[in-house]
Amino acid sequence: MNDRRRSKSSKKTNETAPDARFGIAMLKIAMELKKSKGAPVDQVVRQVATQMSLNESELRAHLASQGRLLRDALRKKNA
Repeated sequence: MNDRRRSKSSKKTNETAPDARFGIAMLKIAMELKKSKGAPVDQVVRQVATQMSLNESELRAHLASQGRLLRDALRKKNA
């Protein structure tokens, strides 16, 4: 019975893992942009996706869905 519970919770963890990793990637992107002033955003996104072994197009789709937050962060950076 415990094995059955574990498999369900493991499955649930695997389903949410990409979203958590995308959140971490967003933080890494923001930190890198702050550190490397003037670095092209596309280059930083590509670099972080590669470093974290994420699918770049899926990461970009996530970023687009979270775009408002990223735009706010960039505005603060440039202010």
